[in-house]
Amino acid sequence: MIPRLEQYAARAFSLLHNHWCTVESFFEFEEAHDGLGIAGYAELIDGSSSYVREVVKVEAQTLRKTVYAYQFRHEGENGFFRYDSASHGQPIPYHHKHTSAGQILP
Repeated sequence: MIPRLEQYAARAFSLLHNHWCTVESFFEFEEAHDGLGIAGYAELIDGSSSYVREVVKVEAQTLRKTVYAYQFRHEGENGFFRYDSASHGQPIPYHHKHTSAGQILP
C-alpha cells in the first residue's frame, strides 16, 4: 500500500474504532491501483450508528477524496444526516447534506 494512504487508513480506522463512544465497529479497506476504498460502520453507546465510505487517491503527492458518504442515524428517531459527493444531476463535485426531511442542502 502507498505509505500516505496507509497512514490515512490507520487514522480513519482509529477515529471510530478506538473512540470511547464506540461499542462495536467494522471496517474494510480495499486497495486499488491508484487509491484506497474505505467502508466502515460504528455503533455508539447511545444506540446511534455512524457509516463511512470513501475512495481516496494520490494525485501529485496529495491525497484526494474522489467519492465519499458519511451518515449518522439514531434508530427509531428522526435524527439523521448524511453528507456525500453524489452529483444528483449537479456539476461535480457537488458536496451537500441530506436531512431527515428529505432535503438536499448545498
